[in-house]
Formats: sequence, C-alpha cells, structure tokens
Amino acid sequence: MIVDSSADDAVAFAALADEDIERSIKPNFYQQYREIRKKNEDVLNRLRSIFVDYAFVEETIETLGVTNIFANLRSGAWYTDLRKAKTCTFKSIDGHNLNHQFSQSRLNTHVLLEASRCESSEAIIVDATKSKTKRFPDALAKTVPIWCATINRACGVIEEDARIEKDEFPDFVSENELRAIETKMSNFVEAFVSVVSQKHFAEIKRALDKSGPLQCEYVCRNNTEDVIARRKKRKEKKATVLYLLSASMPLSKSGQRCKLELGKNTVSYNYFPGAADDEESWALHLSPKQFQRHMDKFVSCESAKACESLIRKVVQRGGEDDDENTNEDIFVCLKDVLHSNVYVGTFQALLNDANATMREGSFHAVLYVGSRYSPNFSVKREDLKAYLHVPMKFAKQKRGDIEKKLPICVEFLMKHVVTTDDKNAGVFVCCDDAKDLSNAVIAAFQLVKNGIHLRPPEDFTKETVRKVLADIASPKGNPIANPCQGTVKQIYAYLLTLHKKNKRDARVE
Repeated sequence: MIVDSSADDAVAFAALADEDIERSIKPNFYQQYREIRKKNEDVLNRLRSIFVDYAFVEETIETLGVTNIFANLRSGAWYTDLRKAKTCTFKSIDGHNLNHQFSQSRLNTHVLLEASRCESSEAIIVDATKSKTKRFPDALAKTVPIWCATINRACGVIEEDARIEKDEFPDFVSENELRAIETKMSNFVEAFVSVVSQKHFAEIKRALDKSGPLQCEYVCRNNTEDVIARRKKRKEKKATVLYLLSASMPLSKSGQRCKLELGKNTVSYNYFPGAADDEESWALHLSPKQFQRHMDKFVSCESAKACESLIRKVVQRGGEDDDENTNEDIFVCLKDVLHSNVYVGTFQALLNDANATMREGSFHAVLYVGSRYSPNFSVKREDLKAYLHVPMKFAKQKRGDIEKKLPICVEFLMKHVVTTDDKNAGVFVCCDDAKDLSNAVIAAFQLVKNGIHLRPPEDFTKETVRKVLADIASPKGNPIANPCQGTVKQIYAYLLTLHKKNKRDARVE
C-alpha cells in the first residue's frame, strides 16, 4: 500500500501560525549576521591577517635586536618564526579582573633563566588579542606582570611586602585592580614557593641576583620608538627585561578592509586582530609551522575555497618535510629531576631514532599514550623488550578518560622501570606532542612510587600533583610540558580512588 504523505504535510503546514511560517522561510537577523561574519572571517582573511601581523613582529624583533624570543602558546606561535623562537604558556584567564591567579602548573621559569643568561638580560614574549580596541591580551597585560611581581618578591630582589608599583603593570590597569592584585600577592608568593624544588628555586634566585629583577616593557604598533628610547636609557640600570610584544593592530571595527601587496599584485582582505585565536574552529588542522613554511602560497590564493584546498594538501602531507620531523623529535631524560629511569617525549622521536642517547639504548620499554598512530603499530627495535599503546583523550576531549586509563599505565611503569644505573634500564613514555598526556602518566607513576596514595587524603592535594608536574616541566626536565587543569584533576582523582581501594583491601585482610 502506497501512502501519499504530501496531503499530511500540507495540512500540517496550514496549521502553522503566520509568524511560524515566516520564521521557517526567512532567516532572522542573527542568522544573517552570523552568515556574513562567517564569510568575512573565512580562512583566507584570517591567514592574510596573521601574515601581516607576523611581518610586524619580525620587523620589531629585528629593530630591538633581542635574540631570546618566546611565542606564548597557543596563539603567539602563529606570529613568531618557530625556527628561532621557544615557547611559553601564560594564560589570559589568570589575569582576568577579579580572577587574578598565579598558576602553579604553568611556572614558565625557563623564560627568566634564558633571559638572565644572555649578555643584555632580555627576552621577547609574543602574543595577540582579538579585541578590536585593546592593545594587549590579558596574558601580556596582567598575567606576565603578576608572574614577574610574584617571582621578584619570592626571590627577595624586591621586598616581599612591598606595594605594587604603577611601573610594574601597564598604564591602563586601574588603581583599584592594582590594589586587588596587591592583596593576593602574599598568597601568590606562597603558591610559587610551594611547588618549586629548593634546587630549582636556588637556581632562579642566583639568576635574578646576577641580572636584576624582572621588569616588563610593553610593545605594540604605536610605541616601538618610545620603547627603543627607554631601552637606551635603561642600560645603566640592572634588570631582566621582558618585552611583551602584541602582534595585533587595534581597529575601529572588526573586519576592516585592508590592502596587502604581494609582489606586483595588491589584494584586498578583511583584517582581524588576533585572527589565529581558537584555531580548532578555522585552521582545518593546519599547524603554525606548516603555515610559516608555505605562507606566501596561502596568502596568494585567489579565493577562500582555493586556500582551503591548499591547506588540506599541506596537512595531508603532514610531516613529510625534514624540518617538520625535526621539530617533533622530543626525547628528554627525567632522571635528574625525578630520580627515576624515565624518559619523556614524542612518538615521532622514536620513529626517527632521534638522538645519540636514544640510539645508545637507554630504555628497554615504551609506553605510548597518544592517538596519532594505531594500536596495531609496531616498533621494531632489537633492544625493546616491551611496548604498550594506551590511547588517551585530552581532558577537554573526553571527560575522565585519563583517570580511567592511568591504572594500566602506572602498572606498566611499575613493572618495567628498573632502579639501576645500567644502560637499557628505563622506560620511554611518549605521546604526540610531549606537552600533556605523557607528563600526566609520569607524574601519576612518580606519586604512586613514592607512596602518596598510602597517606591520609589530607596529606596530598592537587598542589602535590602540581609540584611533581612543575618538576617535570623544569628547565632541566621537559620545559614544554603544559598539562591543563583538567589533567591535574584527573590525576588527583586517580590517587583518591587508589587510596580508597587500598583502604578497602586493608579492611578485608
């Protein structure tokens, strides 16, 4: 039997109110606005905006003549030549008004150590803001100054109870906000000291005693000449200077039409400050390194469609280029910082047999917790006795996945980490970027090995977890380690679960 549904549809449509019919046919104002904005913020306009800001950053770095360059992840990496720059992680959320914080999981002490080692005691930190009117993102305007003020006071280069001075922050931070930060400063100092090992703290203190207190200089498009003039006068004063460079150009309106000269051709585009922000929503898996390698081709595309097609080709090729593979080869020994035969890094380093230490056979087992390679992928090494792949999802991707899979990872490490000085006695824990998951597994293992879970719950907190992660992320460890707060919570939850299990087992016995 054939049923004609058109009659039923007609009846249902006739039953709709006039306004419902109109709404179903005509898109409302907000839908139209979103469509227009999406078209204006297409990938081609974004990449051209980034290209212009990148050129400004490179020109400013050359003018200042500073060699220590740090891209503030993640946005800052798009505006900085990653062949020359290192990275740091200062988050804007730690500088938001009424929510000022000192992050115990993002210590960034490698920045001040690198700056203090060079003759001029200087470094540049690059970031951008997508605000139409602000000159600096909160990460540069407040998070970094809070970090500087905290470490200066903790190391005694400034009196711990000294008031926050106006020159420690940019001029646009209000007096009320400065006083709010000041009331929290003693807590910030305590938070910093609580997670830094004595050895590392002594290293930081020696560095600042030698080069002087941390001091911020704010650099944007309209004040470069003033900064250079102040730099010449400052040479007589002892200080470790951080130039906080904002790549963004303030606009009267977002999406302002601009012209870009590309050789003999001139193209028009919509400029967006901070166009690299929130890359998951627009970049089509393109990385900053891939963009910088092919940027001239990207910005020369005739249309957004052609640009998207080129991105897919570049992403599909992946790390075929030698430069790409080199940048992914991370292999770090953590024995000096954790006193365990554990190594951390990327799986790519294992495939490339990255360096002499790896070739010498310093480990006999591999634990891979990334997801780029399939579970059936085999690692062929004569000296490898054990290989385990436990694909983990980031805390933001799948809630509770890290906590769920930590038991099998820790069990593998407890079984295979050999506490001897013999060669080929360690375990290499790797993921896809060496920033989050691999460090989380090692921290959980270190805490269990030290019997933290056997103590009463009041004797270990999230601060205990952060302290181990801070040791791993120290300059002599894996400085690029940057586990998110969700990762810290899941490690702590795992320890609590382990503690409860041990308590139940004790009762049964």
